[in-house]
Amino acid sequence: MVQSPIIRVALTVVTSVFVYYALKFLRFQYRKVTSPLHCIPGPKSTHWLMGNPEVMGKMRQLYTTDTRALSYVLQHGENYQKPDFRREGIIHGEGEPICTSERRIIVEAMSGLLRVRGDQHKNQRRIMNPAFGPIQLRDLTPIITDKVNLMRDLWLREVPSNGEPMVLDALSWLSKATLDIIGLAGFHYAFNALNPEKKPNELNAAFSAFFNDTGLKFTSVNGILRGLFPIMDKVFPDKGVDKVMKARATMARIQDELLVESKAQFADEREKDGGKNKARDLLSLLVKANMSQDGGRHLTDAELSGQIPTFLVAGHETTSTATAWALFSLTQHPVAQSRLRNEVLTLPTDTPSMDELNSLPYLEAVVREALRLHAPVPLSVRIAQQDDVIPLGTPFVDINGIKHESIKISKGDVISIPIMFTNRAPAIWGVDADKFRPERWIDGAVPEGAHSIPGIWGNQMTFMGGPHACIGFRFSLLEIKALLFVLLRSFVFELGVPAEDIVAKQSVVRRPVVGSQWEKGAQLPVAVRRYEPTEGRI
Repeated sequence: MVQSPIIRVALTVVTSVFVYYALKFLRFQYRKVTSPLHCIPGPKSTHWLMGNPEVMGKMRQLYTTDTRALSYVLQHGENYQKPDFRREGIIHGEGEPICTSERRIIVEAMSGLLRVRGDQHKNQRRIMNPAFGPIQLRDLTPIITDKVNLMRDLWLREVPSNGEPMVLDALSWLSKATLDIIGLAGFHYAFNALNPEKKPNELNAAFSAFFNDTGLKFTSVNGILRGLFPIMDKVFPDKGVDKVMKARATMARIQDELLVESKAQFADEREKDGGKNKARDLLSLLVKANMSQDGGRHLTDAELSGQIPTFLVAGHETTSTATAWALFSLTQHPVAQSRLRNEVLTLPTDTPSMDELNSLPYLEAVVREALRLHAPVPLSVRIAQQDDVIPLGTPFVDINGIKHESIKISKGDVISIPIMFTNRAPAIWGVDADKFRPERWIDGAVPEGAHSIPGIWGNQMTFMGGPHACIGFRFSLLEIKALLFVLLRSFVFELGVPAEDIVAKQSVVRRPVVGSQWEKGAQLPVAVRRYEPTEGRI
């Protein structure tokens, strides 16, 4: 029987795909049997062949909240590196790497601190660190408070003055505010997301197309196949991919324009006054630090402009989501909400300085507790680059009854960093580990076990630790505090739907959604009414 060329090509493609995945499956099973992790106790298997894929994904992983082990992994970043995004995609959901076409495009567009590794990461971090220091953040505080007060004023237009509540989507508003803030504070760009006239903004539209959950079907079969076989984008064009590609081109062009402007501004200032004028936005600070340094390798233009999407990804959705979860917690604990309002009202200003915000102990406690319970990114992953032995703080007994004080790791093994579960571990935080209780942070009430958590801030893992800890954690904390400070002074919050209807949806960050309105995507409906100074204080 004579086969047509098309049928032969189709059969070749199908056979190649089958062989590819068959080999991957056999490799997976071989690693599963031979890995030293095989003897570690884990969740009960639910499948005779695949183990427990529902719990751990399709890869064998080390998953532990042992703080000594976590500290070791985070401090030895040269051996425990983030997955190679170009080959393995971005971590999705609870840790399973899925590389879709859209994700591949997004990651390839980012050459900033979130993506790079090794010496390149060290060099970028060395140059960027001063821009995120306390002195620079003090200068950025007015930008933050101005935008937060603008959002408050827009809410005052919406919320009736007769004491009746108005249901608003707090997450949407917070997302707009933090986008405006990071635009101005990050690279002196006005997104105008809070613009009441809703005038179109080119970068705002591109950013929405690039990262909007509704526009990116990260786990669709079509997207996954295109991620595995990039040639499909050329042979079989896809409207979704084309949209992301156009958005990427727009963002790249504007990034380059912003960098050119920052460099020209610095050169002009240096010529006029020796560069003594203070640059306020982070990109200008980076340009100044990069062009002023005498020793070490300078950042390339691509590395500098690559920080812009890094600022957007790391400093926008994470902060707005964290603040939304904080508001959710306060709606469920009216006594804590009243106590916080009473405290913020002790400052006679709507534009507090960074030092004034940091002087409020209960505001600090509320922010710590909200970030402990609701880490925006609940999980991170590292891949062992070579065989190693990880020390443990607490010994364990393996499935053969043998006691171990360390864990053997093979090259290629996956180590999960359970951020949220470490933050909520009853062994560390006690029986109320899953409860919102800001008082645990006051008067030295933090449990002893929490002091061993290897996070960079707050005896928790929310901002991670080690060389790859969140470089902008101080900026994020400043934003969250300013948002809560201003909003609690003007409004009283209740949840706009039953509390049990609010569930978490994991995409890039862990965002609130209304379970009965899943199709509407991430949102947090809150019933907002104006605060009257005559209301009694608790």
